[in-house]
Amino acid sequence: MILLILTSAVLFTLAFPNLFFLQGFSFLSWFFAVPFLFCLEGKNFTGRLKAGFLFGLLSNLAAVNWMISYSVPGYVLLSLALSVQAVIFAALYQPSRKYTSLNVFYVAALWVVSEYARKWIMLGESWNLAHCRSFDVAFMQIANILGSSVISFVLIGMNYAIYNALKKSQEKQKRINGLLSAVILVAGAYSYGFITLTQSVPLPDGPLVKVCVLQTDHDYHGDLPEDQVNAIVEQNIILTRQAVAVSQTKPDLIVWPETSIPTDFLQDPALNAKMTGLAQEIGTNLLIGAAIQDADGQHNSAVLLDSHGEVRNIYHKRHLIPLTEFIPDVWPWKIFANIFSVKTPDLVEGQRDASGIMEITLRDQETVRFGVAICSEDNIDRLFYEYRRQGARFVVVLLNNGWFTQKAGFVMHAQHSIVRAIENHFPVIRSSNHGWSGMINQWGATSDESFKTLTEKKFFSYEFAAGSRKNVPNNLGDIFCVLCIGFVILMKLYTTIREKK
Repeated sequence: MILLILTSAVLFTLAFPNLFFLQGFSFLSWFFAVPFLFCLEGKNFTGRLKAGFLFGLLSNLAAVNWMISYSVPGYVLLSLALSVQAVIFAALYQPSRKYTSLNVFYVAALWVVSEYARKWIMLGESWNLAHCRSFDVAFMQIANILGSSVISFVLIGMNYAIYNALKKSQEKQKRINGLLSAVILVAGAYSYGFITLTQSVPLPDGPLVKVCVLQTDHDYHGDLPEDQVNAIVEQNIILTRQAVAVSQTKPDLIVWPETSIPTDFLQDPALNAKMTGLAQEIGTNLLIGAAIQDADGQHNSAVLLDSHGEVRNIYHKRHLIPLTEFIPDVWPWKIFANIFSVKTPDLVEGQRDASGIMEITLRDQETVRFGVAICSEDNIDRLFYEYRRQGARFVVVLLNNGWFTQKAGFVMHAQHSIVRAIENHFPVIRSSNHGWSGMINQWGATSDESFKTLTEKKFFSYEFAAGSRKNVPNNLGDIFCVLCIGFVILMKLYTTIREKK
């Protein structure tokens, strides 16, 4: 049992960005779960629970080990929370003994249901198996209709079909039928992707937007003295001027990373004057990550200054990370924080009903709306879905990955943004301290150049079509997950009734 679980955990981990290959060995996702499924075979409820917990814990401890340098308690808690999915899957795992032709779909749907349950337990954090395939652009395109969960469905369908084909007790025809079903799922996903990509019109379907993003290399651990804050701001100003100087056309928007000004510059007369002067000097819009203080407390924020240096909009991060940005006022969290002596900046999250939509005026005087996300918010699929509904033509993500010491963590974090771009079919722009800064187009394609300059002080300029004004997303949101829930329930009821006869 232990060997089978350990094998699946290793394969799962290597399918994602890792120490050996930054983009991960994603082909392993086709069969990583086969040993785990053999482990579940014939187990009672208690045995499946134990196996599910062990697989979930080992695989996730290994997959997100890059978070140790960021926060040990956060790393432990995240691994435990992620393990919930495997526990739910294993607990409900009971393929039909009589209607085996439907088992490929049942097991695939059950995996989706377990990921969906974990997403709600984790307050909307939607990381799932599909993320390991984020660089397989053709395969991922179907997520634009059904969300990334459909990718998990197809992957697990193939895993189960391979497991079923290897079972000696299974009839040959049933093995073939299972494999054929899975192959049809995979072929359908790839066919849709290739057709989508080949039929996509390369001509712009909206106004051209030029965005320049900074990738800085500062260390933001703990509170910084005033002179160090000023030094960071000066370096970012120099980098901004360099970016503008080499641009043949003036950018419509320049983006600084999350907390690139690790204090409230709006309440600091000297810093405020400096940023106002910069915006007026370069004559364009500036989106700046900062620690803004108001009557509610300190926020992790993004501030938009226009070309006159006026504050046009302020967005406060609405989905904070427990035990790293704040300690929830609930006793289990407080006990966990006390055990690990957790210290956080105790940030205050923005109002959930507040809008993260901002507007800028382009060079041709057209107004364009875009969404803003900060750090881990690019893993909240509902946030991006709502931005699309509200007419956002692209989304800007501000990040501070300076805490991580492994580049695999940067790339795994970037996969969130890639999936969000594909699901909503709009560009996603990332500006990060260390980490991965760059542009992801509406099909999920990225620039290889930006992956070669992780942790370096750089700037990148991108010009792209902002897309259409339609305010209804292509994807169906959670509908596919709800359908999977219904299918699992019906299969459970149907097989229970029929197999008793």
